[in-house]
Amino acid sequence: MHSNAEMKSLLAQRLIAHYALARACYSELLALPHGVDNILGDGAARLLPIVTETMREVKEKVGLR
Repeated sequence: MHSNAEMKSLLAQRLIAHYALARACYSELLALPHGVDNILGDGAARLLPIVTETMREVKEKVGLR
């Protein structure tokens, strides 16, 4: 049987390994903050017409127009 210290060390190693890819992606995103802004801006630009039409339909159906 493992001691508490050994179990904590094993757990820490497994958590670090499990989240390694997410940490790497996060580090990449932090290194390119304008890249993230560009991605979000592109997504917003693509969704704006869809959202605008959806909200028009919602307002019409609930009688706000």
